[in-house]
Amino acid sequence: MTDLTYLDNGFYITLIPNSREGEYIYNTIANEFNGVGVFPSHMKASIFKQIKDAGYKIRKAKKPKKIDWTDEDQKLLEVLGA
Repeated sequence: MTDLTYLDNGFYITLIPNSREGEYIYNTIANEFNGVGVFPSHMKASIFKQIKDAGYKIRKAKKPKKIDWTDEDQKLLEVLGA
């Protein structure tokens, strides 16, 4: 089982815990980065090496599917002010 997945937007890495062990390592990292599991991309190699050396499994998250909005969806969003 993968403990953590991550998203990489080119500037920042966002961690997503997938297990109890993943929550532990997420919280450990978040404590070092102002309470969130997000850190600059240039630190990726070092942090991922530490995660893997500690025995955790990490992989890149799948890209979210594109949402095709219907006209009704768009009208609802307008009513809701979104």
